[in-house]
Amino acid sequence: MSDILYIGFHKSHDSSLCLTTSEGEMLFVANEERFTRKKLQAGIPFQCKEYLLKNFKVGPVVFCYGGLKVKDRLKREAAFHMASLAKGLNTPPLHHDIGKLYGRLTKKDDPNRPKLFDGFDIQDVVHVDHHDCHAASAYYQSGFDEAMVMTLDGLGDCFSAAFYRGRGSTLDRTRAYYHNDVTIGEDYEMMTALLGFNPHRHPGKITGLAGHGAHNESCVRMVRDFFQKVWKKGSRNFFYEFHTEKEEDAVAELRRLRDTMFGQFSREELAWTIQYLAEEDTLALIKENIPDPSNHNICLAGGVFANVKLNKRVHELGFKNVFVQPAMSDAGLATGAVLWHLGAEKGLRPYALRNVYGGPGFSQAEIEAACRAEGLAFEVMNPIEPTIAKLLADGHVVARFEGKMEFGPRALGHRSILYSAKDPTVNDWLNKRLQRTEFMPFAPSTLYEYADQSFERVNGAHHTAQFMTITFDCTPWFKETCPAAVHVDGTARPQLVRKDESPSYYAIIDEYRKLTGVPTVINTSFNMHEEPIVMSPADAVRAFMDGHLDYLAMDNVLVANPRLDTKPS
Repeated sequence: MSDILYIGFHKSHDSSLCLTTSEGEMLFVANEERFTRKKLQAGIPFQCKEYLLKNFKVGPVVFCYGGLKVKDRLKREAAFHMASLAKGLNTPPLHHDIGKLYGRLTKKDDPNRPKLFDGFDIQDVVHVDHHDCHAASAYYQSGFDEAMVMTLDGLGDCFSAAFYRGRGSTLDRTRAYYHNDVTIGEDYEMMTALLGFNPHRHPGKITGLAGHGAHNESCVRMVRDFFQKVWKKGSRNFFYEFHTEKEEDAVAELRRLRDTMFGQFSREELAWTIQYLAEEDTLALIKENIPDPSNHNICLAGGVFANVKLNKRVHELGFKNVFVQPAMSDAGLATGAVLWHLGAEKGLRPYALRNVYGGPGFSQAEIEAACRAEGLAFEVMNPIEPTIAKLLADGHVVARFEGKMEFGPRALGHRSILYSAKDPTVNDWLNKRLQRTEFMPFAPSTLYEYADQSFERVNGAHHTAQFMTITFDCTPWFKETCPAAVHVDGTARPQLVRKDESPSYYAIIDEYRKLTGVPTVINTSFNMHEEPIVMSPADAVRAFMDGHLDYLAMDNVLVANPRLDTKPS
């Protein structure tokens, strides 16, 4: 019999699929949204499956699903509602959760799921708890022999937070919290809606906006009091309504409260407040469960840990090392389901994740065909990296499409838009070109060797910083040489680029350093506003033209935008 492979998948928002060996090597991993071009695509990842079948020879497989079996979920829902009743806490209507699950049980679970299994020689199908998936996704890719693990999100299998202890191949849960006990992620989403943004897509914008705010004690008291009341039984359950047909009404009511209850506060003050409360409440949870951080490594996963400012505060508690799963959102459930199963059943030990370039790659013929389809002239250059570096040094915006696509929410040099970090005005004019919010900071990609020269207190976070998952205070030298990459609060969210993990991207930045003396370029995701990051050459060509960018470099193919005078703006 051929070696058994493992397919991990989940079907909540940001659905994903991976193909993995018994040693935990990710042969393929991608978000369904990249194929469908619908941001945070939910549902069975059928297009990921079709790509996998077309491009990989797959023998016998074990399917690992991120989520409890219906029977187990029913038991947990019943316990959750009983606990909530005893504590006087708000819950979704009983008939919504338990009634819906009972309906699935009587229908023999999801009728669409078997379609995912078509075409495979299936040896087994296993289910893994939502937060166990998050925990495993971080721990088993951290490289730590021992670590504490924290998961934190809005809601998954009734929980919002959990703690674990990892030793070798063993990962044990030590505590879990129902989602109305720890409401950090849910409150952040509600504030996102209250401030006029999409609660599912835009919490990250609140993190950026918070840097423009300041402490207002009256605002802190009112916001905390508001959320405490929201979670009392009998109050309107805005978070539940976000996931029903009542979403528009819930969002409208929150935006009305913005002008009435919170009308005396600026949006910056409110953003600062929810960020402050999220940080303080998360740190309090950590201190309660891990009172001696200096004796431990810590791994983090779950959607709340997309908040890079929060991750900085966790790092500053004094842990030996911190690792944040790069696909910290529900996208990481697919990999986590497999890794949990391999740890429990095969004794998998943690390994250090090298890179997240696990998605589709494309041939030069496919790249050239995409250019011809749009009537774009192109030039093939080998090597192309010195030319890209020279264009950046001359003040041009270059869209870079190279090799296999990144997995997770961050563009890490394979599907990125690049620009000089020396121009502090770039936040305004490039965000406008890309139709993005003007206060969102751009991130720096910095050569790994220059991390300590560029950022303060990186020790213990060099590995996780390769994936743009944490902020640091910037050094005076970095603030002077790379002002475009420094947020208003003096921090930056770097990607530390290693030559052995992304040789082409490293070469671009290194050639740029030779020309300018600066080992950093601006890196923002290659997509238009509200679209997923580009996947294919056709996606790249369209976003390149729509974004009015100067140059497009796809592998060794260079395209100049024919619509523009490509002199620097």
